[in-house]
Amino acid sequence: MAGTLSGSIDVQEGHALSVVLVLRDEHEGGARHSARALWRVIETMASSIALQGAPRIMSLKAKALRREGKVPAVLYGNDFASQNLQFDYLTIARVVQMAGTSRLVSLTIEGDDVEHTVLIREVQREPVSDAITHLDLYRLVAGVAISTEIPVVQVGVAPIIESMGGIVNQLMDTVEIECMPRDMPESLKVDVTSLDDFASFLTVDDLVVPPGVEVLLPGDTMLVRVLAPRSEEELEELAPEVPELEVEGEEGAEVIEGEGEDLEGEPEPEAAEE
Repeated sequence: MAGTLSGSIDVQEGHALSVVLVLRDEHEGGARHSARALWRVIETMASSIALQGAPRIMSLKAKALRREGKVPAVLYGNDFASQNLQFDYLTIARVVQMAGTSRLVSLTIEGDDVEHTVLIREVQREPVSDAITHLDLYRLVAGVAISTEIPVVQVGVAPIIESMGGIVNQLMDTVEIECMPRDMPESLKVDVTSLDDFASFLTVDDLVVPPGVEVLLPGDTMLVRVLAPRSEEELEELAPEVPELEVEGEEGAEVIEGEGEDLEGEPEPEAAEE
């Protein structure tokens, strides 16, 4: 059966937002939707985010730079001389939100024609406002494996939670992996639909790991477990005991010498010297 594949990809800032494919049967005129045919294309297009920066003005201190709406940063890597950079705050805030520490970023610097593929290694923030104050960017080299931490994402619903209640307790939010830059996934998924009793758990071996990626943890490392709901009796036992305070009546009350006595006759405090 012959057919043609057509469709469209909506892309913004190197990020695939939507994909619609239609496989039209020339003989029957039918149509069906599928995204599998362009899965690799989507992964490639969504693998990096564009970012433009500028060499940092070293005559300005970091605080003065931030007052002008800029964020200082450092770009470093193996066999690479570190560079001090600066970015527009709104731009870098959007990129940090999109990329986190597990998405590739395509960095260009004013006055430099070289495009650098980087990872955001560290984001420093102001404790009260949570505003970004500094960035560390790690420069990658094609053909050289990297190690980094990426998020672990649950997929599905645990049957035991639906039938009996309880909590799916994820013990690790991220795992460390090693791979080539082009193979780096945004996250690793773990399917929790096999958790059908309170003794069930999932380990690193249960992660869905794409080809070319190695998880740098033992396969039997526990990732997810199920916590049974607690009964009212158990919750009462866990509640902290509040000691009862005994208050004696007037007849049994003890008077400590000097307490409750008439204060007449005590010398008045001396006036403070001017």
